[in-house]
Amino acid sequence: RRSSDLDSNSNPYYAYLQYGAITREQYANYIIEDLVNYGVQMDQIRIQNITLDETEEAELQKEIDENISEYAVSTYGSKVDASITDADAKAAAASELLKEELAGNNATFEDYRKSIEESLRNNALIEKLRSTAVGEITVTNDDIKSYYEENAKSASVSAFRTSWQSFIGNSS
Repeated sequence: RRSSDLDSNSNPYYAYLQYGAITREQYANYIIEDLVNYGVQMDQIRIQNITLDETEEAELQKEIDENISEYAVSTYGSKVDASITDADAKAAAASELLKEELAGNNATFEDYRKSIEESLRNNALIEKLRSTAVGEITVTNDDIKSYYEENAKSASVSAFRTSWQSFIGNSS
């Protein structure tokens, strides 16, 4: 998923750049920050030896198949013979059209599936890292209200944001 976050179709910062709301430098900084954050998370996954258990792996494989099937149907479903009305048969026919398209572009279905799997696996591992890192941390509404009341009169929005990030960091 991360690579798709950086493409122009799903990245809101790209739209901001297109409409002049941010500069090219700000956009480049966003991309760099995102890649660094992603890299740090993946490095922590490696360092902490975080893996998926059997249940998580089975869920991942199911998600991969569903993702590919949904894509095939949404992209190629209208090209499937109209006489095929069964949803599973239509999905299978759309999947065959996807495979044909991949072959026509000198790609294999296996490589396509591996790229989807890598993206979804990395997302699952990052979520597991985050849930492991957060663990038993709890911040109550009273904690937030108290913090806000103590710091709301900060000199600027930027100063408040910096203080808030520090508060969140110390809560971790």
